[in-house]
Amino acid sequence: MSHETTHAPRKSRPTDAEIEARRAAHHAERTTAAAVEASRKADAKQYIAENGVQVKHFRMSVAIEGDIVGTNQFGGITVAFRRAGNYLHIATAACSDTDNYNGKIGTTVAVERMAAGQAIIVPLTEFEPHEVVELMFRDLVTVDLPDDLFPHVGIVHVGMVPNFNIGDSAALGEIIRRMTA
Repeated sequence: MSHETTHAPRKSRPTDAEIEARRAAHHAERTTAAAVEASRKADAKQYIAENGVQVKHFRMSVAIEGDIVGTNQFGGITVAFRRAGNYLHIATAACSDTDNYNGKIGTTVAVERMAAGQAIIVPLTEFEPHEVVELMFRDLVTVDLPDDLFPHVGIVHVGMVPNFNIGDSAALGEIIRRMTA
């Protein structure tokens, strides 16, 4: 009785020409992606200039009685807004709290959305446009703690807390520890 074993055919090592072709294709993809990103940024910049758009960035942060004492490198919201008569057009781009916040990317995305008509329109009353945006968005990304929680005086700035997540009680504890040390 004979036992024949069937093996899958061995893959041959790619030739130098195949390796070089793969590198060239990868480089072309990266170059094309960079060109597309540069074009998107330029288009957003032009739209901002031509339409009187303003941009405001909100990063995840912690405040004591309204004063920001620490910010997070992850997550945030970019808001593009412009006045149109007695109305304010607002478009946003939100960054996941697991992603490193990049205001340039946020600006491009928010402005693209505004240009595409993906904006909300709110009436302006006694507030200036930047005040309306601040009132609408600041509390979405800020945890405000009462001042009497901290008996120490002279707390000015906590600094960056690596991997801070607004919902992360351990990170919040680290901020509190730094503030009360």
